Amino acid sequence: MGFSLFLRESIKLVKERGYISICFGASYKEPERFLKIQDIINSHNLVIEEKINKFNKYNGAESIGSASSTYLLKTTKKTSNELSYISENEIYTYQKRDFPSFP
Repeated sequence: MGFSLFLRESIKLVKERGYISICFGASYKEPERFLKIQDIINSHNLVIEEKINKFNKYNGAESIGSASSTYLLKTTKKTSNELSYISENEIYTYQKRDFPSFP
């Protein structure tokens, strides 16, 4: 997923005890999407130091409520840039598959 891929590359750039700022937009009518983002952040062992809801506003982006949240993430000694949460073939956070998975 793109969100995890972005975090992985960001972690490579900041060293231990660094900060990452990232924006993510989703409709506030679908809080499960924010839960999935929290899971991805946790899978990299990052700390959400601050989250500012509706920080960025967008014209014509109704599917995400015309806004995105900004996250300030802090790395820890356990922060990992491994892609354990997803496969590298899945780029988009909510990618739909047109074909069945192979065993």
